[in-house]
Amino acid sequence: MEADLRHYGALVVEDAANVSARENHLVLSWLDLMQRVPTYYLVFHFVLMLWMTRFLSNRFMRPLNHLVKQTKRIATGDFSAVKPMGKYRDEFTTVEVAINRMLRELESRQNSLIDSHKLRAVGILTAGVAHELNNPLNNIMLTAHAILEEHQELSAEETVAMVKDIVAETDRSRAIVHNLLDFTRETESTMEPLQLGRLVEETARLARNQVKVKRAILESFIAPDLPQIQGDRQQLKQAILNLILNALDAISEEGIIRVTVAPAAPGFLQVQIEDNGCGIPADALTHIFDPFFTTKPVGKGTGLGLSVVHGIVTKHGGRITADSVHGRTVFTVTLPCVTPVAACFDSAERKRDHRA
Repeated sequence: MEADLRHYGALVVEDAANVSARENHLVLSWLDLMQRVPTYYLVFHFVLMLWMTRFLSNRFMRPLNHLVKQTKRIATGDFSAVKPMGKYRDEFTTVEVAINRMLRELESRQNSLIDSHKLRAVGILTAGVAHELNNPLNNIMLTAHAILEEHQELSAEETVAMVKDIVAETDRSRAIVHNLLDFTRETESTMEPLQLGRLVEETARLARNQVKVKRAILESFIAPDLPQIQGDRQQLKQAILNLILNALDAISEEGIIRVTVAPAAPGFLQVQIEDNGCGIPADALTHIFDPFFTTKPVGKGTGLGLSVVHGIVTKHGGRITADSVHGRTVFTVTLPCVTPVAACFDSAERKRDHRA
């Protein structure tokens, strides 16, 4: 009997020990789980934060960075339209549409400003053209009167020679007028490959009449074998003409203007317009490209000429700088090439237009 009680007592103790062990194991399992929950919680929140960061980046930061990049591009003078990033209309797309509308308005107003200043340049050139036309017209009139009054005494050979003189002077007059008409002709703004040296020569010929009126000297130095640039012919001619006319205003009679076209940094060409005029004050150099800023006397200038030039050059992906001391001013226009620049720093072709 006592042995049985001991046996059953041992079984009870064993069962109690097993139950206690299971309870301890369960408690330890719960404790272990409770220790892991914060880790799982932190991992879950970390993953959630990564996902939220990516979501916010795609939703807000990328469009914002895109807008910042586009506004910096616009600040350089590139007025091409902003391409929306989103497929659907949202706040950022609305802003981009508004920016494109603003760009169209800016470009329209800039073109209007360029056209109005072009008319002013034509007005200035007209005086030179009228002066230049006076000589061939006088020659034509004198020769025609001579034929009319002395045709009976003239031989056939003399008459033919005098008629040839009239034809030559007529061709000369037509060439003078043609240069002005070519500059004033209304054309669509198109970007095309251009020979910068040839374009500068054409512009110099256009300004030559005005230079002769002032009895000044216009010299041009064109480096040979220059690569092409991409640009709008009429607008670039207007920019260079404005710089030449500005130089002409700055010099006295018998002053000198030098126009140089040569390679600059790799992939760029530069046009330099130098004069030996009165120079620009140092405190004005930082403002000369601002709209309505002028160093000329009241009534002599609008303050828009250099601003228009700056807009045209910037539109072509270039830049314009000015350097001036007393007795010397240099404007430098740098434009990108569309073909590699040849190694032509050491040779230059000099073409000089002597004063009238």
